[in-house]
Order: sequence, then C-alpha cells, then structure tokens
Amino acid sequence: MLGSIGLPELLVILLIGLFWLVPAGAAVWALVTLHQIRTGQQAMAIRLEKIERLLHSGHRPE
Repeated sequence: MLGSIGLPELLVILLIGLFWLVPAGAAVWALVTLHQIRTGQQAMAIRLEKIERLLHSGHRPE
C-alpha cells in the first residue's frame, strides 16, 4: 500500500525533524540571549556615562 506509513518511516521522519529542530531552536535561543546581553550592556553604558558626567561636573552621586 502506498498510503500507509509504518514505524520505520515515522522514525526516519522524527530523526530528520530532530536534526532540523534542534539546531533551529539553538539558533533562536542564541539570538534571544545575545539580544538580552546587548540590552544589558547598553543599560550599563548609559549608567556609566551618567556617572562619568556627574564626576566631571563635580557633583557627588547620591
């Protein structure tokens, strides 16, 4: 029968899906993580620039 799918075919489809989904999931996770790191770095840079301006102007941060 051409229309029936057996266990070996399902296993092959599952393995192909895993070999495609795992790297795709890892890539999405990496992009999200890198975006979060970049956002954190930008926030720290803004705070450091503010501290630097306060120190150069002679004010003490409270």
